[in-house]
Amino acid sequence: MERYQAAFRLHGPTKIDTKYEFRDSILDVTLVPKNNVDEISGVLEFEYEAENREEAEEIADTKLDDRARIVTGALSFTLEEGISVGSRYKVTPVDAACKERVDSTLQAGRDVLSIAEQVHTNITESIGDEESLKRALNWYSYGLSTKASEDRLVAFWTGAEALVDKKTENMGLSDSQRDAIEAAKGQLMEDFDGDSQVGKWVGGHFGSLLAGSDTESDDEAVLRVAKERVDESQFSDEIEEVVETVYNARNAIVHQGMQIEAAALKANLAEKLLRELLISSLPAAFSNFVGEDEPMRIGTPIIYYKTALPLVFEDSYDLELTRDEIKKRLFALHRDLSEAYRFPARNFAGENEPLLQVDEETFKLNPGYDFEENE
Repeated sequence: MERYQAAFRLHGPTKIDTKYEFRDSILDVTLVPKNNVDEISGVLEFEYEAENREEAEEIADTKLDDRARIVTGALSFTLEEGISVGSRYKVTPVDAACKERVDSTLQAGRDVLSIAEQVHTNITESIGDEESLKRALNWYSYGLSTKASEDRLVAFWTGAEALVDKKTENMGLSDSQRDAIEAAKGQLMEDFDGDSQVGKWVGGHFGSLLAGSDTESDDEAVLRVAKERVDESQFSDEIEEVVETVYNARNAIVHQGMQIEAAALKANLAEKLLRELLISSLPAAFSNFVGEDEPMRIGTPIIYYKTALPLVFEDSYDLELTRDEIKKRLFALHRDLSEAYRFPARNFAGENEPLLQVDEETFKLNPGYDFEENE
């Protein structure tokens, strides 16, 4: 067994301004100040044992995430100010030489904002009066800006619901079927208070059945639209499993007030689901970066340069682009700004490399590089 350390970002109005160590069951717990970044209130560290790094990561995402919420819940209760658990840092061995934790966000400088301006123009031209898209974008923005995993997950799922219209199917019921439904409704309404949440659901659902129609549930509608539009290759799981996982987690939070297991991972899954639904609903958002049409999408990570760079340079060995122009086009191809801006153009320029550097800022395809041979 090896000893590992997992650390979680803490958010909230209360600032942890002193290091404090205590024992939580069999875990060593430390509260650490994090004063160099304004949005981080502090860091919660755990030391624990695991067979290997893979097991240590799994423990951090399940058991320790839950323990972190208990610790912060007690802190919030005591201090009467909110502290919430955010995402965790990379798990490291306790005796690792360097455990520096860097919190960085994408800097919205001139070049990044010029991309946002083009996306804004594209979306404005295509969104029209689509209120569902406007609502979904608002929920997506809220989910990204909030820090608590449960809040993020609920926001992203709500955005997904906003994007889909539920289908209503004509049942064509016979008189005997209507009588059976009426009897079932009456029995259930006796068992549940008609003004309760369950009672209202019973009345509404059975009412639609008696009217001769059946309406999709929220998860059925999201799954149907996701299966129609979303590129499943962007997920490691089947899309049915993704929707079920997020929906069940959302219900556990909203209806039972539960702190769900692996909340951060499930929130990230909900974020990806909503983003993929938005991408499929707003394909024109990525046009006018590489030509006037929507560019063909290629997968992440950005290291797929053998596929990406010929598309970026439009298969032309004469086209010269600056680093920023390359990154803008990579964004349109990958639909991921942070990935695109991590692309180190200079590292891919030179002999036996796919790019040639023309001057300090300008690059073009290397005619001596065989992309097909290097697939």
